[in-house]
Amino acid sequence: MNNKKALITGSFDPPTVGHLDVIKRASSLFDDLTVCIFRNSNKKYTFAEETRVKMLSAMCKDIPNVKIDCSDKPVVIYAKENSINFIVKGARNARDFDYEKDLHNVGVDINPETETLLLFSRPEYERVSSSTVRELMKYDLDLSKYLTPEVIEIIEKEKTK
Repeated sequence: MNNKKALITGSFDPPTVGHLDVIKRASSLFDDLTVCIFRNSNKKYTFAEETRVKMLSAMCKDIPNVKIDCSDKPVVIYAKENSINFIVKGARNARDFDYEKDLHNVGVDINPETETLLLFSRPEYERVSSSTVRELMKYDLDLSKYLTPEVIEIIEKEKTK
């Protein structure tokens, strides 16, 4: 039997309820799903990589076919090295769609066996983004609409360090 494997990528700084929705939906479509934090040397992160891994692990603890990983390789190279043929991305709007389409077109040049699948955001998650959460955090505003309780708890622990 051919095991269907997929990859969800992002910086997850922090992972939101929108990310979780895409992860849950993708996990029902594939046998194995890797959620991978990809490092971008041009980005400054709010949370350390190990904290983001902790957050994703806590969020996904009840989804048995999900594995959390990190990489600094190009996404399509990581996928090829791990025998993953599907990259699943969430799209909230036309801007996300255009961005993901451009990434897909470049990726196909590098690894033509990789397919990108877009899962459109559910309406209740269209405004949810990590950048929105980071902005709300600056003012110590309520994050419960945007983050899971597990992620909020980890953020609260980080504040006390």
